[in-house]
Amino acid sequence: YGNFQTILNIGLRGVLAKHHGIELGAKFYMLDSTIFEGSGYSPLMNPENIPLMGLMFESIDLNSTKTTMRRPFAITASYVYNF
Repeated sequence: YGNFQTILNIGLRGVLAKHHGIELGAKFYMLDSTIFEGSGYSPLMNPENIPLMGLMFESIDLNSTKTTMRRPFAITASYVYNF
């Protein structure tokens, strides 16, 4: 099983002193990732129909279950030491 993702990367790098620097970056994910697709219950669904975080799953079609997710963005910050 494989997955494909398109990501927009942006970042800045600055040198503060002769050997010290910082990097700041962000990744923006463009596509949804499929976690589960098939028949039966997804690992993220609630098969006992018990309220899960205040939500009820009353109409679940077990013949074509598909669970997707998207991480909207990821932010990074790094300290860099240059020799």
